[in-house]
Amino acid sequence: MLWDRGVTRRARTAPIIRETLRDSVQVREIFDSLLRNGARASLRTQGQALAARPLFDPGAGWCWQLDDVTDSEIEVEIALEGCYSLYQLRVLNATREGERLITPLPDTMVRTRRRMHRRVQADANDVLRDARGGGLGTYRLGTLAHEGFSFEAQSRRLYDVGETVEQLELHASDGAVFSVVGEVRSISPARLEGGYSYGVQLIGEPAAAGARWRDWIHGRLYPTIQTGPEHNDSVWQLFADAGYFSLSGKRPEEFEPDKVSYFDFTRSCARARDIGARIVVPSARGAEASKGFIKPYSTTWLNQHMARRRDGGAPGRRMLREMYFAAYEPLLLDEDCKWILAMCEGTVSWTKMAHLAFARDYEGIGEAYLQAFRLMEMTAAPLTEEPRGDLRIARASADQREQVLDHLVRTRSRIYLESLDLLPETFDLEAVSRRWGQAGLERERALYIASRDGRALAAAIIERGTPGSNLFRLVDAVRLVKLAPLVADEQEEIFAQLLAAAADYFHRHGHRAFDYYREGADGRHTDGLRDLGPGTMCVFSHAVLPDFLDHVYRITRPSEGGLS
Repeated sequence: MLWDRGVTRRARTAPIIRETLRDSVQVREIFDSLLRNGARASLRTQGQALAARPLFDPGAGWCWQLDDVTDSEIEVEIALEGCYSLYQLRVLNATREGERLITPLPDTMVRTRRRMHRRVQADANDVLRDARGGGLGTYRLGTLAHEGFSFEAQSRRLYDVGETVEQLELHASDGAVFSVVGEVRSISPARLEGGYSYGVQLIGEPAAAGARWRDWIHGRLYPTIQTGPEHNDSVWQLFADAGYFSLSGKRPEEFEPDKVSYFDFTRSCARARDIGARIVVPSARGAEASKGFIKPYSTTWLNQHMARRRDGGAPGRRMLREMYFAAYEPLLLDEDCKWILAMCEGTVSWTKMAHLAFARDYEGIGEAYLQAFRLMEMTAAPLTEEPRGDLRIARASADQREQVLDHLVRTRSRIYLESLDLLPETFDLEAVSRRWGQAGLERERALYIASRDGRALAAAIIERGTPGSNLFRLVDAVRLVKLAPLVADEQEEIFAQLLAAAADYFHRHGHRAFDYYREGADGRHTDGLRDLGPGTMCVFSHAVLPDFLDHVYRITRPSEGGLS
């Protein structure tokens, strides 16, 4: 990824997605949130642009301050630009009242997703130079993005769409200079009168730039965000002050034994950000907010460790938005990413509004998946007794592994299996283990089978990561799967024995405890386990990540009094 190695890889081209929204409440919510966020708005009537500015009237709602004279009643087309999408409405009966235009909102709105990567305006003194043209080939930069930039020029014939240009130099206003190679992807009329805007996608990395390019573009896109292990102490204090260490009924002192391993893991990720990353919103008093990601599966990033202060520091909504964009947008450049995963704690209102509400809208079209679970914590401990009678607990044979995988394919969602690497080609986490191992980290999966007389009855699917990779042990966990019909008491006995085998496994690998994702009914097998409460596995596809960020952009809209 770009912010991993200073490399910009050719990103997947996002398809143009067009949909008609027919829920009048949703239309009004989107319209209001975009205007409160300061989205660019344009009005047209009879094909001609109408000079108008949005105004909010507490009594009448949104209306428009007119600069032009219009008829008393006109038909108006309104276009609002979100981060990734364009929203269009047609108002048939707009009416003029003095210098204001009143536009009753229709019940429908057309959304068109136009891009995969958000852009920001370049500084006024950022320029692009074509080394072949000397001083004559100097152009003002228009916008910057993770994967490229745009620049403005008077001539339409500088380059052709599809042309690769190899001798470009980006000169930033702060003195930074980058030699880049780019492909011209678009040419369109610019806002500059009589000029044109050229859209350029980077090919490869800026020559000899490496991490310097990564840090520079990160600073332009997210000026209030920082990364790196130097914030370890302030983030740990943030976790305590913001109540993160009190989630799921835990206490801050319970996390102290994990402090060193968490710091070590963060330092490892700073050197290998294709495994994990953490962003921080700093201030004079330390960390105001933080959010982390790790990639524990071959095509899935796990959102984790989010905390923010609520005691009068940086404005909450602005901070949430900037933090989410800084955390999620770089994932758009990961060509191997297919899924974004969050294990949502059941009582956090923000995750319900941001993650769960979004996933529910996309679950019906196969781009998201929700799975309820109960998170249970168990202490790692050596086996103290063998299973009773003829029950046998052992590592799975090749045939038993195949049986478990066949059962999962028949009983589980495709998204569930693919996002958690529970398919035959990824089940062993071989590629993930190799990638983590190269960074000096551990990642492993084990499969245990409970059998009687050679017949497989149930399985324990175990996974573990390096200590400190997740403070709530979400990647040091076990899932139990019933493979054959079992009476209630028999199932409880078998599940209890499988959990005991998992506890022994984690003890032998130096872990203090692990999690049990209980996805079925409760029973005696959980006696003695610590109940951390309900949760929801929330997964959505990489393809709709821009839509998710548009969703975050809207729900972090300013209140009437301003962005807060």
